[in-house]
Amino acid sequence: AVAADGSSAEEEAAKALGGLRLSALTKQGKRPTVVSFTISRLNGEVLQNIENVKTMQLSLPAGQYKVTAKTTSSTTVKQVEVLATKGGHEIFLVPNQPEATQQAPSSQAAQSPSAPAATTSAATSPQATSTGGATESTEPGRLELFAQNVSNNSALKSNFYVQMPNGTMVASKTYVDSIGYKLAAGQYKVIVRATGFNDKSVMLNVRPGQTRREVFKLESVNQAPAAPRVNPTPPPRSAAQNATSPAYGGLTVNVVKASDRSPLTANIVITQRDGTPLKQAFGTASASFDLPPREFVIRVTYNGFTTNHQVNIVRGKLAIKTITIDTTR
Repeated sequence: AVAADGSSAEEEAAKALGGLRLSALTKQGKRPTVVSFTISRLNGEVLQNIENVKTMQLSLPAGQYKVTAKTTSSTTVKQVEVLATKGGHEIFLVPNQPEATQQAPSSQAAQSPSAPAATTSAATSPQATSTGGATESTEPGRLELFAQNVSNNSALKSNFYVQMPNGTMVASKTYVDSIGYKLAAGQYKVIVRATGFNDKSVMLNVRPGQTRREVFKLESVNQAPAAPRVNPTPPPRSAAQNATSPAYGGLTVNVVKASDRSPLTANIVITQRDGTPLKQAFGTASASFDLPPREFVIRVTYNGFTTNHQVNIVRGKLAIKTITIDTTR
């Protein structure tokens, strides 16, 4: 079938789709926590059941939906709206669960990352969920990240940032030498920063039911080039090694409510001083960006209200800006 403007039915359907990311955080500490999501229409028709995830990215037709986040001890329900061709991020704050009900991290992620020396994958059996007659995998994957000093391969306390490709923050942890997260299958951007070391940034794919392990070897800012090996033809550099960007600095923007400092979903745009947009993240409460060292303007828009804040980016440093918005206006 062809529409009046010449576009196909498939193209028209694609235009009507929107993005929706669901995330669960604990009410105390605002830490990612495992829940089961149920997405249904307002008439009660269940579209998807997603079990045991901390965050999930969905594509849905534009419209109103009811989303339920369940744990072993609580149920949280929200009505959300999906806008065509746009992305949204809905965060569920759920009561902290007893330690016994939390899924324990793998023993490999809890240990010091001195042993791993290469990227490996360990496959498990993916689960499948029936959605509208089609069967698709909803089994999350696992991402394990390690930081080491390239000079001696020792564990290095670093800041880890896991983002969607559009800059939406998925998970972060500061001053640790390793992290491990269960994530929805898809592509993620990982940034690793440590004081006195050059940043590393790389795009990684997480596959359903598999563990992706990546070791980031950071070079000191003042470190002299390594002596050449006896072998005159060194092995090719990995994607993570080629992603070093010492000429850039980092910026993390957090948007919170003035009343209780809880995360607030908004649109974040980084512009040059003349107002030219440079980078953006829509429908999120937190986003991180790599930027050249100079002054920029952070433009945050929530429900038609826009606020601007200046920020100075310094080479090799991470700037963190928390934007507070009064939602009672």
